[in-house]
Amino acid sequence: ATRYPDKILFELKDVAQILCISYEFVRLLVNNNTIASKNIGKRKLVHRGELARLITEGVNNVSKKN
Repeated sequence: ATRYPDKILFELKDVAQILCISYEFVRLLVNNNTIASKNIGKRKLVHRGELARLITEGVNNVSKKN
């Protein structure tokens, strides 16, 4: 992330590293729409605005959406 200060979209592994949580947990949060993501091809990417929201608000409110 520090190599691209103007980066707009982040891969899930980058989100996990920035938030200090596991990749699997990030994937779970994306899959149940707790973390908003964009699909680019086969990849899911997180917008930096969403990443900023997660840094500010945290990811405490995890609920399974059926």
